[in-house]
Amino acid sequence: LCMVTGFTFLGVELERVFSIIARRKKGSGSYVKTSRKHVVLVGGGVQQADELLLLAFLEEIFHMSYRAHWPDLVVMASDVNGMEKIREIIDLQIEWQARQ
Repeated sequence: LCMVTGFTFLGVELERVFSIIARRKKGSGSYVKTSRKHVVLVGGGVQQADELLLLAFLEEIFHMSYRAHWPDLVVMASDVNGMEKIREIIDLQIEWQARQ
């Protein structure tokens, strides 16, 4: 009986862990505050992912001359497609140091 209960508990917990990992890969995890300031990106630029507007904004806040003061970027989107587009833009266009 104890072994069956243990295996059931392990299965449930593994499912929860895999669910958390999947959400984080999609970008739907939770923000953990750090010692840096943060910027929250919401609204039409996120939902429609206007590449030129986003690049101008991101290049300004992550400009190399401000590197000592780069904020954390928190993106809030209700649509997974918009989040994936923003992630793609960031991965392809923004300096690797800003993505750390």
